[in-house]
Amino acid sequence: MIDLTPPKAELKLPGFLLFLTAQACGQVISKTFTLPIPGTVVGILLALCVCCLSPKVAAACQASANMLLPHFGLFLVPIGPSVLMLPKTLLAHGPAVFAVTGISAVLTLAVSMAVFAVLSKLSPERQATGKVAAGGCDGT
Repeated sequence: MIDLTPPKAELKLPGFLLFLTAQACGQVISKTFTLPIPGTVVGILLALCVCCLSPKVAAACQASANMLLPHFGLFLVPIGPSVLMLPKTLLAHGPAVFAVTGISAVLTLAVSMAVFAVLSKLSPERQATGKVAAGGCDGT
């Protein structure tokens, strides 16, 4: 049977508001102090700090993140039209852009795999049982 009840968005709203507020504060900080780091990155770091300081806020953010994560690809859609607006620039610098994109993707994947390997070795559930936690990659 299909459940047609709407999700409880009111539980996810505080975490979403924290994300938006942190992004706005990050933009202000980045522009005010002319940081070489994008404001969105500063905002993510601010949200991370707030979540580390308050477990209650972290729980609210987790609920919002779980709601947004399946739709994360939609946040990247505006990049495509932006690139296509400058065809001459893309043709002139295309090989360099594709090379940098490819190299950064491979490096990101390698670092992600290394972090996952280290964290999976440190997981207390894995150390105690020798298995991946419930719902893990091996299906147990």
